[in-house]
Amino acid sequence: MQKNIIFDVGNVLLTWNPDQIIQEAFKNTEHAGKFTPNMFRLADWLAFDQGLVTERQVSEKLQAQWGLTPELADHALYTAKKSLTPKEGSIELLEELDQRKKSGEKIELFCLTNMSEEFFEFLYKKYNFWKFFKHITVSARVKLLKPDPRIYHFVLNHNGLLAGQTILIDDMKENIESAVRTGLHGIEFINIQDCREKLELFLFK
Repeated sequence: MQKNIIFDVGNVLLTWNPDQIIQEAFKNTEHAGKFTPNMFRLADWLAFDQGLVTERQVSEKLQAQWGLTPELADHALYTAKKSLTPKEGSIELLEELDQRKKSGEKIELFCLTNMSEEFFEFLYKKYNFWKFFKHITVSARVKLLKPDPRIYHFVLNHNGLLAGQTILIDDMKENIESAVRTGLHGIEFINIQDCREKLELFLFK
């Protein structure tokens, strides 16, 4: 029986630390201290991840709403992009699973991320671990966001997967809960060791 593993990206494969992003983006400027990590959960940012607005439009909104210069708004977005760096142990797990697949184990790897097209293109060029995935679903391309159950149905239907043989690894509890209600299994990513242990239970049950 084939087992399908769907990986999230932010805080599963790549670090995502809004506090550090904001501190770095606005340090030594008059805007230091004005922003909170919640800005990445506001409607404008979610629309960006959903592919409803472009990076240019997000930059223009930052300028209009917060009085940022075009250069500082673009710098903030670039800072967020380059902050996404590999999490220790996570890429190694991908490599191990790929080797197990090549050795004959019935495993297939997929990726599902809430991410804008511009951020994904930047990261796709920067890192090579994307090659391990049979298919990558980017929210901006399908105009759906986790935890909307429709995005899980899309992944299942597009790839011909059975929900009961598929598990989602994601750092957001609400995303896992929605996936489980859709019929998938789920692992809330806390750390790599916990993830490994729970994944082995899924693979060998």
